Amino acid sequence: MSDIRVVVPAPPPINVTVNPLGATGPSAYQLAVAKGYPGTEDEWLADQKGEDGAPGPTAVSADAGNTATLGEDGLIYVPESTSGGGGAWGEITGTLSEQTDLQDALDLKADAADLGSAASAETADFASAAQGGLADSAVQPGDLGTAASADSSAFATAAQGAKADTAVQPADLTAAIEDVVDSAPGALDTLNELAAALGDDANFAANVTASLAGKANTADLGTAATRNVPASGNASASEVVKGDDTRLSDARTPTAHTHSASQVTDLASAAATYAAVNAQTATTYSAVLTDVGKLVTLTNAAAIAVTLPKDATAAVPTGARIDFLVLGAGKATFQAESGATVNGTPTLVSRAQYSAVTAVKVASNTWILVGDLG
Repeated sequence: MSDIRVVVPAPPPINVTVNPLGATGPSAYQLAVAKGYPGTEDEWLADQKGEDGAPGPTAVSADAGNTATLGEDGLIYVPESTSGGGGAWGEITGTLSEQTDLQDALDLKADAADLGSAASAETADFASAAQGGLADSAVQPGDLGTAASADSSAFATAAQGAKADTAVQPADLTAAIEDVVDSAPGALDTLNELAAALGDDANFAANVTASLAGKANTADLGTAATRNVPASGNASASEVVKGDDTRLSDARTPTAHTHSASQVTDLASAAATYAAVNAQTATTYSAVLTDVGKLVTLTNAAAIAVTLPKDATAAVPTGARIDFLVLGAGKATFQAESGATVNGTPTLVSRAQYSAVTAVKVASNTWILVGDLG
């Protein structure tokens, strides 16, 4: 017995009379707030929802005498009459053959005997239309080459492929080498040849710079730099004199000579003029090497002690002299440093103010006083 699809007509229209609206009153939520409800409107609405009730009867189950059933597809199915026709099926009367619209629908159905095993399977067991479209456009085994069956280890990784994309190509390498070589001569077109030309010196630049720093600039050279050195013998007028030139030896003629005083310019004035004046105002003074050829003045109202040095303290040459002039009222008393000797007559004390006394170095560590002593 097959199921019959029943189409239920729409119910008749209902006439509704709508009266004019009155003034808008407060909402139920506003009334609740006025009564002291503390929450928001959403919270109030949630509080009004009760528990779900039991499911009510369907349109089919509400009719106790109706044997129709509600299908999973939402359609109402009425079993065919067992009497062979003429039975009453709700609002439908007559035999099955008299229901032309139902017959046309049934004619479109396949007999169960003609259906395969797929008819009883769920739709989830089959590919969707989208999956079928992907299958139509998928690469078929026949379209694949031998690489499709090879192991993944036979191919480069993604990282290796990325390196290959940026790798230097042979043509680029050749061009770069040609740019470096450019038009260099054949004897200097390799790094090894260049290194050999530089003496295989890893610090060539620094060493050359240091060598140049020890050279004199041409502008700083005198005229002697343009002269040649004689290969042997004495130098000519256009050559530089060498140290072994015989004219520079002690044996050259004359070995010695003399000059008169008049032949020495300003000799007399130089001998009569002190190199400088060393003015002393303290009550003690020790003579020094630079006092030779100077006039040492002694100015103090009190007595002054003057010490003459030994050779170890001041290497005053023998024959040198130091002149003293007492300008103050205090007399000068001369004494020798320990290790030296000083002599004079009648005493070693200057006689009075403005006395002049000369100390002469007559021998090693030995001084003689000459002048106004008393």
